[in-house]
Amino acid sequence: MSPDSPLSLGPRAGRRLPESYREEALSPYPVADPRYSRDPYEEEGGGFDFWGAVRTLLRRKFMIMAIMILGTSAGLLLTLREVPLYRATATIEVQREETRIFEAANVDPVTVADSEYMATQYALLKSRALAERVVELLDLSGNPLYADPELGREERVRQAADNLIENLQVAPEGRSRVVKVSFVGADPGDAARIANTVVESFIESSLERKYNTTAYARKFLEERLVTAKTALEEAERRLVDYARQQDILEIGASQGSSSLDGDALFALNAELAKAQSERISAEQTYREMLSNTATAEFLDSEDLKRLRAMRSDLSAEYQEMLGTFKPEYPDMVKLQARI
Repeated sequence: MSPDSPLSLGPRAGRRLPESYREEALSPYPVADPRYSRDPYEEEGGGFDFWGAVRTLLRRKFMIMAIMILGTSAGLLLTLREVPLYRATATIEVQREETRIFEAANVDPVTVADSEYMATQYALLKSRALAERVVELLDLSGNPLYADPELGREERVRQAADNLIENLQVAPEGRSRVVKVSFVGADPGDAARIANTVVESFIESSLERKYNTTAYARKFLEERLVTAKTALEEAERRLVDYARQQDILEIGASQGSSSLDGDALFALNAELAKAQSERISAEQTYREMLSNTATAEFLDSEDLKRLRAMRSDLSAEYQEMLGTFKPEYPDMVKLQARI
């Protein structure tokens, strides 16, 4: 077979080049250039290739600049579209007060654990009732930042109260009784007004609760006093009726009372008869003096003056006791007899 003859067809069919062309044939193309096959960040000794990294950055500088400009623009756009928020903070000192209804030495006041009391105050500061009160005071239901103007009044009040509670923060100042009340909003003026109004409304509601407690205690005592007074009057009435039915005399009303019977009653009757006899004698003498033509010296006598003074004192005592007792009361009957 000559060098120029074609090769036979087969699994390895091809054309054999002549010997004269073998030196001019192309060598196999390398898979990768040895200059670019190694890591540009590593030197030949295995270290970091600084200048290789610089060359890589310089080759890709336009792409890097485009990424930086795109990121900066996106951040600036998001910053401009974001609404700034402002935080306003007010502080309040929560003093624990004991609930005392009865001012008595043997009645202990109602006490509550300190942690439970402070937790209750935090809950009251974030309560819906307080939030709706602030909404009404500041008319937040008419502000589009807190409520949708297209809703009804009740729904707007409810939505504004929900927004207020959501953006309201209540936190203690360390381990003290000072509480920080903060509100976060888009308007710094509204945030400050809301924080201050929440604190003021909390103080007012606390005073109202204290007044309601005092009013309830006063009403409770007044009702009990009326009941006790009615029961006392009924008891006195039954006592007087019983004394009248049993013919019991009571003496010493100003220093206590005691009943008389037996010998003591006889002695009292004797004294009464003697007093009546003296009264009749004095009255007779008085009438004789009035009928006498020379009555001037008798009218100026010491005995007559003494009788007049006694009658005036007894009349005054009778009028004073009449404001408390009825005329048929035993003491009143005896006093009338003496007059």
